[in-house]
Amino acid sequence: MRHPIKYFIFNKDSDFARGSRYHAELQSPGIGLTEAGTGYFYSRLLDSREKNMQWHRILVEGDTVSEASVRFWIYASDSRTFLWEGKTRDIGEVIEDDSISEEEKYRMLEPCLKKVMDNPKDMLLHEVEGEYLWFRIRLISQGEAYPKITRIKIIFPKNTWLSYLPEVYQEDETGASFVERYLGMFQSMYQDMSDKIYRIPEYMDPDAAHGPFLQWLGTWLSIEDSYIWKEDQLRYLIAHGVELYRKRGTVDYLKEMVQLYTGKPPYIVEYHQLEPYMGDHDYAERLMELYGKNSYIFTVIVDMDSHNINREYKILTRIIEQAKPAHIESNIIVLEPFIFLDKHSYLGINSVLGSYGAFVLDGQASIPFTALTAREDERGN
Repeated sequence: MRHPIKYFIFNKDSDFARGSRYHAELQSPGIGLTEAGTGYFYSRLLDSREKNMQWHRILVEGDTVSEASVRFWIYASDSRTFLWEGKTRDIGEVIEDDSISEEEKYRMLEPCLKKVMDNPKDMLLHEVEGEYLWFRIRLISQGEAYPKITRIKIIFPKNTWLSYLPEVYQEDETGASFVERYLGMFQSMYQDMSDKIYRIPEYMDPDAAHGPFLQWLGTWLSIEDSYIWKEDQLRYLIAHGVELYRKRGTVDYLKEMVQLYTGKPPYIVEYHQLEPYMGDHDYAERLMELYGKNSYIFTVIVDMDSHNINREYKILTRIIEQAKPAHIESNIIVLEPFIFLDKHSYLGINSVLGSYGAFVLDGQASIPFTALTAREDERGN
């Protein structure tokens, strides 16, 4: 009877937080090095709940420097306990005990070692047998390149296509082993392809898709330049695509798009909001300088906290250009924390009034943007 395929997956922070680490760091998700040297990771104890379990396959994803930068030790045992220096020890407790040095832990668990692999991407585990399985990873940096493991999938029980062949191919242990490994290459390809086909619905779900597939979904809703959006922002655009499309070209749409990108609501000033104040010539001249000189210009005032303000400004300009009506021009102002008269200083937004302080000339204070002069009639010739 064929057994259903089961597996353990390490792809979350909690998966790599269990077990023990020596000079290796969690890297959300995954395990890796952040500085030059060598690091080790021991996984938690994996229980198949079946004696004499024959494990099938291990898949590893991550960034490796070379074939020698990552090495796996695979351990297995039918018993959860073992004797060490006359005492019965629990394997799971030993693995998670950080007080045990890495060298001593390796010696304690060495009798259960089944297989050693350098930089495995896709390896069969047919010779690994036991109810419990765990692994040890060694990471070695090379120069300024640091290896990282992001995802590990262990498949069980052993399941090969050899059982479909006539018995004559299964009787000879040496020949059967070769045929089994040979068929294993095609079986792995078939299983991977079947898994992708089975998971196709995930690629259509914006909450499950990620990376290029998420951007691909964005093209279905005519989301332009989807690469400039973060994944959570792109998921929002896809999930609310129809609703956003209905109000495209409006002030509400523009506000929502800018707030989605910057994380803060913008202030939008349109020309019709200025018309009631255009009666005073001097006032009108100042307003037109700040917010535009005709009814085909609007001003977007944003507050952005970014270390790369030039790049963010260019992206924001692109977003506004795509969101506004084609015949309207935009004027984008990024707020700065200062007070300048006749400039974009807004009390309570990017400017505050402090308490009054007496003016003291003590040789340490400075008076920027201020000049002290005598009155015109008191100046000498």
